[in-house]
Amino acid sequence: MTSQWIAARATDVPPALVERVQGLVPKADGAPVDRLIDTATSLLRTTVAQGEGEGARAVALDLLAADACVTWAFEAITDPSDLPAVADAAMQRITDALT
Repeated sequence: MTSQWIAARATDVPPALVERVQGLVPKADGAPVDRLIDTATSLLRTTVAQGEGEGARAVALDLLAADACVTWAFEAITDPSDLPAVADAAMQRITDALT
């Protein structure tokens, strides 16, 4: 479901970025919001660990992919009243991944 959902929204997104995200987001059933945020936090954790020094340029695509995952996660929210809770949970998960 998430793969098709992303493809439908990524019409103006560079193919390399879409392919990177598609390759990382779990192919399981369930809410795209959670899988996209999980993917973003995993990418951020990895890129922070690798992105210091000369390796910073090498992780640029992964940083863009993490950004896309967070953006698409918020687009996937079906009930606007869920936005505050999703935002709070996402910020906490991202903070936890980076500390």
